[in-house]
Amino acid sequence: MNRTRTLAHVAGWIAVVVGVIHTLAALWDRLSTWADILSRGPWETISLDVTTDNRVYSEAFWYSPGSFGIPLLLFGGLVLWTVRRGARVPAPLGWGMTAWGAVMSALLPASPAWALLLAGVLLILAAHTSRRHGATEHAKPVQR
Repeated sequence: MNRTRTLAHVAGWIAVVVGVIHTLAALWDRLSTWADILSRGPWETISLDVTTDNRVYSEAFWYSPGSFGIPLLLFGGLVLWTVRRGARVPAPLGWGMTAWGAVMSALLPASPAWALLLAGVLLILAAHTSRRHGATEHAKPVQR
């Protein structure tokens, strides 16, 4: 695997791992709340109209399935899929991830947001390296 693909590959795995860990840790952290949600029913507990009575349920939702964990997992999967097909991951995705990671790291330095910052920088470097070496943005047909 060349340097460009390695950088993007590592960035993709960082996103997948952080997405999985965040989602599972958040569910585990609110396990008793989720047990209550499932026993009472999500339509009876989770609401966009947050009150003191349902705040704990809404918080559990936005902390786990409604958080950035699952989209981050999907993003990482897309990056890995793109790399496996020999295509270049567009630099703007790296810049977006870097900006998001920088803002989150600045707001909460003692968080895993640094991993997002790292993944974004790796995607930028991969895009820059592939452009410098004349790589195309189009996927190559997969040989089976």
